[in-house]
Amino acid sequence: MALSMYKRMMHSLITATCGIGMSACFGGFVVDGTNNQALNNATVDVQNCDGCPVESFVTKKNEGIKGTFIADPYDGGVYIHQQHGDEAIQISTRKAGYHNRTMYKHVSYSRDRRWSHDGKKKMYDNIRIELYPSNLVDSDGDGLYDLEEADLGTDPFNSDTDGDALPDGWEVHGHDFIDLKELGADPLRKDIFVEIDYMTGFEPDAGALDDVVDAFANAPVSNPDGSTGITLHLDVDDHVGLDPDLNPVWVDFDTIKNANFNQKRAAIFHYCLFASQYDGGGSSGRSRGIGGSDFLVTLGAPGWANTPAQQAGTFMHELGHNLGLRHGGGDNVHRKPNYLSVMNYNFQLGGLTIGGTANNFDYSRFELQSLDENSLNESAGLNPVSGITEAGLGNYATQVRTSVSTSNVADASSNIDFNQNGSVSGTVATDVNGDGARSVLTTQNDWDNLIYDGGGVLGAGLIDGGLLALPIVLDGDHDDCLSPEDL
Repeated sequence: MALSMYKRMMHSLITATCGIGMSACFGGFVVDGTNNQALNNATVDVQNCDGCPVESFVTKKNEGIKGTFIADPYDGGVYIHQQHGDEAIQISTRKAGYHNRTMYKHVSYSRDRRWSHDGKKKMYDNIRIELYPSNLVDSDGDGLYDLEEADLGTDPFNSDTDGDALPDGWEVHGHDFIDLKELGADPLRKDIFVEIDYMTGFEPDAGALDDVVDAFANAPVSNPDGSTGITLHLDVDDHVGLDPDLNPVWVDFDTIKNANFNQKRAAIFHYCLFASQYDGGGSSGRSRGIGGSDFLVTLGAPGWANTPAQQAGTFMHELGHNLGLRHGGGDNVHRKPNYLSVMNYNFQLGGLTIGGTANNFDYSRFELQSLDENSLNESAGLNPVSGITEAGLGNYATQVRTSVSTSNVADASSNIDFNQNGSVSGTVATDVNGDGARSVLTTQNDWDNLIYDGGGVLGAGLIDGGLLALPIVLDGDHDDCLSPEDL
């Protein structure tokens, strides 16, 4: 029987056999995943929450349809629903001769009269469960059997086909009472999840967050499904009241997080708090380490206007630290003219200027040649290594800082007055990032260097017991980020 027809029959069965009116009927069917044949005598154990009583059903033939189970709260049955809005129910299914399967389903009842025999609207949810014979293997241990992965298009020998640190099995069947599929996860396209809570007066601007979501969607990152980009899932969740100064920062942060963040999400979501300020200072934000899962956006100190552009740039900047990026890409050297990224203080608040248009919030999409401040060719400007052509680079503006002044350069590809003496001529030696020294300024393609495991606490990092090696910590990794006095 075609799956679409089977599901239509299940809709009809569930609504016909359940009580009338506002009853919420939950049911489904169990099939052999190799041939789609319905399976009677499979045991389906359902838990509304972690620690809740287990409700058990045995699949049977209902109204002529094999392999089905139904819960009707208005006919002596139980009401099946997750206990918290962002959680799911756990469904564990077993049958002799088959592998057990545990999956997580966010119950979302539909109300419809099309399938009702009495003309009244019924509320129902309907789930399909596939079991696989016990002789089949799961080569990569991700909870998906090799035959199943062949149908899904995932790699049976790689537990994280798309490389986003979320195992394929989680993205298909959920994890620890979280239904990732319902949240939009795709095992063939990279996903990043962030929960955002905010203090009174610091609710993030929706347009600012949309700009960041669009930046990730347009990222030059390849996916197994043939698409490019990363799906950034932002859940603006709790209003937490106002604490004018998180001090000490991570103690107060943890108090708020522990009161508002569902720990079931801890292996999946980064956590961001939009707040006023921390530790009595004016820093725009902070990440809990380079490679982490917690970060702050704090634009409430004097000197900040908390504009949508400042919010977008700072949110993406601090998330970048969570994803392993530093202020200079792979190092903490500030304000490099050849590092065109929102991680660079030059471009955090106003984004990149491309084709004369500002507010393009982006990580570095390409690698440029290093700049040796002891030997700068002014007529050559900046030069590409990979990811962009000379002509393409000409659309980008950059910024040069010396001890004398700051200069915005409309065309980064040629004729840059590095020493700001009013002319472009030959080779000069000068500080161009305002740190008072002359050194070699390197760059990187940020998008190629993202780290998705949250410092070993998200997804696959959690499964492996965290980081397999101690993280590299560089000077400046734990410094405060941009403050008004740095502008």
